[in-house]
Amino acid sequence: MDMSSTMSVESLREVLDLLLAGGYFRARLPSVTPFDKIVGGLSWAITMSSVDINFNLFFSEELKLGDKIALGEQIEASLKKMKCPHPLQAHQIQGLDLDALLPVVRWLVKQVIATRAEFGDVTRAYALYRHGTQYADVCDAVKEQLEGAKKNVEMLEKLAAKYRPMRTLRRRADVAPAEGAGAQERARWTLMEYGHRGLVQRYSPASTTSASTAAGTTASGSAAEGTAAASIDEDDATTMLTDASGGVSGAFAAGLVSMRGDEIAAAVSQAELGDGIGERLVAHSRKVAALEAARDTAEERASAAEARAKEAANALSDVQAEVANHKSAAEEARASVQNARAAAAANGTSEQLEAVVSKLRDVDAASARVKAYKAECRASLADLQAEAEAATSAAPLLSAEQASRIAEVDETYNAEMEKLSAARGAAARRQRAIDSLRRKLDAVPTRAELLQFERRFVELYEEVQAKLQETRRHYDTHNTLASELGFVTKEYSLLSSIKDQFSTATQSAETRANLVETLHGIFGSVTKLLEKTESKLAESVRLSALSDAQFASASERVREYNTRVRDLQSLSLSLERLYAQAKQHQL
Repeated sequence: MDMSSTMSVESLREVLDLLLAGGYFRARLPSVTPFDKIVGGLSWAITMSSVDINFNLFFSEELKLGDKIALGEQIEASLKKMKCPHPLQAHQIQGLDLDALLPVVRWLVKQVIATRAEFGDVTRAYALYRHGTQYADVCDAVKEQLEGAKKNVEMLEKLAAKYRPMRTLRRRADVAPAEGAGAQERARWTLMEYGHRGLVQRYSPASTTSASTAAGTTASGSAAEGTAAASIDEDDATTMLTDASGGVSGAFAAGLVSMRGDEIAAAVSQAELGDGIGERLVAHSRKVAALEAARDTAEERASAAEARAKEAANALSDVQAEVANHKSAAEEARASVQNARAAAAANGTSEQLEAVVSKLRDVDAASARVKAYKAECRASLADLQAEAEAATSAAPLLSAEQASRIAEVDETYNAEMEKLSAARGAAARRQRAIDSLRRKLDAVPTRAELLQFERRFVELYEEVQAKLQETRRHYDTHNTLASELGFVTKEYSLLSSIKDQFSTATQSAETRANLVETLHGIFGSVTKLLEKTESKLAESVRLSALSDAQFASASERVREYNTRVRDLQSLSLSLERLYAQAKQHQL
């Protein structure tokens, strides 16, 4: 396939797009060759079509030539079993004949999509069933969490609906805040409308006694702040505290009547100090925010300390559990030793047990002595190494004989290293030669591959012969029909000319005689042509009969040859048996 051709590239892209549309996503990998993409896509499509085939369409990359041919033959057989309407041969798959592959891939993708639509619901139901059986606990927990979350959301919505801001008081239409009133004053008006009870409690009968007590004494910090919370004067309070019908509430009116003059004066003076109290309230809110932030930080530190304490407690519990395990193991060991001693005393083998125990103690003592000896040896080795280094540093220069010996040793070492490198180079060259020969041997087809080639060539030859015979038959049919068409055309033209000339030819005797002579001439030529054609037909029949006779003679000779071969084989077998019997008699 010429990949540089625009039509080939377009056909390949169309085939790969079809495979991607069907769900074969390996076709989009750029590192995979076009042959692997198409053959892998065909194998995948046949497998996903849920067709019962007697072949193992195992596809892997970097297949050998014989494996590729075998896979192509299996794909061809599978397509024939699937009754694919488009013919596809194995050599077309091997040669990437895209004109033949495109309709097959299109048909296979349709089959895959139809199979997926048919079995998709069943597969999805089975997957859900498997998921439900394996992860039932997780699903139940998630459902419980979702239900709990829904309940919490519903409760929050109910609470928000129940405790939403509700307007309990309404300001009269003829009363409005003063033009110079600030934002804080307007906010207090709005809070009073939505149920802020600060001023109501101030003017209520229950608070009259506490107000009088506060007026009789000096204004303390808490009493001053409580009184300053209501900075609206008496007229504003009367205006604000109206019910839905616009009238003043009875409790508020009773509170005003029950108040004494000095209390009213104290309330008025506290109302005049409202502006300074507002600033103090802002500062107080800032302090409260700072204290809340400090409290949050302290709570975070406390939670971190609690977490560390929990970790320490867990570690302590683990250590205690390990100690308890060691203690239990020691107690079990003591109990087993006591049981062993009791059993030995009962069996009369206490002396042997004591001997074994003493031997074990000796072994422990010996291992301790070995450890001590190893430590002593390490220490002495370190001392000796230090002494050797000191002696080497303080030693005088080598003598000439020692220097020559060392030089000789160095030369020998260098020569041996050169020999070793040369041997390694020779081994590497030999290995490269072996690898080259192995690649050449791998390039030579094996007997199985040659048999596959031979079978494929025979199939191609038979296919070519069948195509040739079909072509010849079509050509013969075409020639026959062309001859018939020529004869019919000539006959039609002859009859047309006779028809045209008949009316004029019958007017006189001379023209009638000429017409008769012309018809006799035409009849003679037609008779000669018929005789010639009959002679050709007879010759063809004779040649066909001769060919049939030759074929029958050749078939007879083949049958006779097969008979003689069978006779020869039977005689050979009998001769071998006789030879074996004679050999046995000689022995």
